[in-house]
Amino acid sequence: MSSSLASAPAKKELGFVEFVCLIALMMALNALAIDSMLPALPHIGADLNVATDNDRQWVVTSYLLGFGGAQLFYGPLADRFGRKP
Repeated sequence: MSSSLASAPAKKELGFVEFVCLIALMMALNALAIDSMLPALPHIGADLNVATDNDRQWVVTSYLLGFGGAQLFYGPLADRFGRKP
């Protein structure tokens, strides 16, 4: 039994460089999601019966508001029910 406890891997802390790289990757993925939506914006606007280009930008705005608002809801849930040590 003591050999199985001794062989448990040590938990490595996330360093500053890894943290910055992780945040940069998450921001790049968010920008990629918006950039992949932009070529389809005229078709999305046509499906939603939006006539002007300026009004079609509300699609991007609603994505960003939904993305930011969801973090306010799911963040505390992840803190409370997330991974336990």
